[in-house]
Amino acid sequence: MESYETDENIKEEEEIIEQVESLPQSEFEELQVLRLLRDIECFTVINRGQVWYATLTDQQRIELQEWYEKWLNVTETKIIPQKPDWLI
Repeated sequence: MESYETDENIKEEEEIIEQVESLPQSEFEELQVLRLLRDIECFTVINRGQVWYATLTDQQRIELQEWYEKWLNVTETKIIPQKPDWLI
């Protein structure tokens, strides 16, 4: 399966997460950062087209749905979901 992420993109995301985690933040700022991370990490994957979804196995679709639901709840749980291994 073709990967849509380059090593450079992954490195940039990791650097953003590290920077965010090292900053003291108010509750509002923390939620804003979580929303931004959700936009960067989750929605870029979820908003891919039907052709990409058609290449996924049933198990991958289940894992993707679970990961997506965790991202939707991130402002409540404040836990950044781990990407499925096959998505990295």
